Amino acid sequence: MQRSKICCGGYDMTRDGSGWSSFAKASLLVAGIIILIITICVAAGITWWKHYGKEVVDYSKTVFEQGRQEGRNSSETDCMKSASDRFRIDNSIDKMVGNSIRMRACLSTAQPSELFCEGVPSKRDISETVKWRIGKCPEMGLKEKDCGGVLSVMQEYCYSKERLGKLTSVR
Repeated sequence: MQRSKICCGGYDMTRDGSGWSSFAKASLLVAGIIILIITICVAAGITWWKHYGKEVVDYSKTVFEQGRQEGRNSSETDCMKSASDRFRIDNSIDKMVGNSIRMRACLSTAQPSELFCEGVPSKRDISETVKWRIGKCPEMGLKEKDCGGVLSVMQEYCYSKERLGKLTSVR
């Protein structure tokens, strides 16, 4: 008497004689494709970093130092205005990132502005953040889709220990 090889929820894995069900074959194929895609992405990332990594790091250091320098002679409000002005001139992705780094560095060395953080919601409060940004972007002369980076930096800074420390040391 021959025993049936039943497995995997009652499916006979030997129907086609291979010992593998269609589901198992499809699963292996999908897993192989996913692994291939991940490998290609990692290889592309490594190649990109080898070609542009130093340039990105140097650019980040430069804009960070420019921001710190700018902030030494500015108020928090001045830092925000400068960031908005720079963003209006060029809102390409690399400039957006650089502008965010520069703004954060500027704020770190700037003199506190009493009302700078008034009405700024926590990033955790998503509904208030959306309402605030919808109102704040036009105030800054920026399109809503374009000013998220600048306002995100402002929100992070306003709720940072660094800003709290500035305010305590001023009083």
